[in-house]
Amino acid sequence: MSVGSVILFVGLCGLLLSGFSGQGGILRGDDHRFLLIGVSLALIGAGIKQLKKSGDPKDGWKPSEPGVRFQRVIVYSRAECGLCDEAMEVLERYAKYFNDLSVVSIAESEELTEKYGTTIPVVEFDGEVRFQGRVDERLLR
Repeated sequence: MSVGSVILFVGLCGLLLSGFSGQGGILRGDDHRFLLIGVSLALIGAGIKQLKKSGDPKDGWKPSEPGVRFQRVIVYSRAECGLCDEAMEVLERYAKYFNDLSVVSIAESEELTEKYGTTIPVVEFDGEVRFQGRVDERLLR
């Protein structure tokens, strides 16, 4: 569970708690109730802001330093591979951070089929294998 989710949850619990305050309730007095509502709304706002901050590029993510990170990215793949399609979708969102994105079908080479047959997609950045199977977007960033 992310920090933003926890903050949002605490804020919502505070609003719920403020509904049970009043005569005979947990909190007595309007001052406490208004304070609880105010703090809860602030926590909800902070939670939403934190969740938006941790989003993907379409949600406003920006790298710590601009520019190209990798010169060459190779995706070892094969036809009718769902994970390969997912990997390409993720990589295409970040394509501006590397110069060259190539896809190599392992079916065209017996050597590649033996090497990567059960672990595709395999994603190599500048000659170093970084992902096998699913591409983790957080690690990619």
